[in-house]
Amino acid sequence: MKYFLGLDCSSKSIHGTILNIEGKVVSFFACTSPEKKVDDRFYDLIHQFQNIVENLRDEYIVAIEKAIYRQNALATIGIAQVIAGVKLALKGKEIEHYVVDNKTWKRLTVGNGNCTKDQIKAYAIKRWNLPDNLVQDFYDSVGIAGWCWKECFAEYILEDKKWI
Repeated sequence: MKYFLGLDCSSKSIHGTILNIEGKVVSFFACTSPEKKVDDRFYDLIHQFQNIVENLRDEYIVAIEKAIYRQNALATIGIAQVIAGVKLALKGKEIEHYVVDNKTWKRLTVGNGNCTKDQIKAYAIKRWNLPDNLVQDFYDSVGIAGWCWKECFAEYILEDKKWI
């Protein structure tokens, strides 16, 4: 079975949403760390993510939101490090993955590359019938997964609900 995973990474967490071949939400997960030091938190997050990747048994295509520039350079570097760790874990399991700019996934999924967090949340609740009490990172990750599903689905031919 083919699945599409959207990842929203920060220097403090990795939030993921998995969509099935029909574009429906299958599950969510979050890797978080109580560690105060950036390096310790990085290793904790990546270790948790590697455990998730090790347990993936089906075929996945993954989209990771590109690091967003922050006013604080250290925050930007921290996000980029987590993304690099995620990519390394995926590459180690030979899982197809892409890095996507936030304006790109927002434009294809929500219809507006400059949409607000509230607009992403409202769209995700309506489109995927999600509860309204999730943390914003889950709404973002489902939008990223939606981009992955729409973008990658077009590259395959679906016949009798089997990838050929």
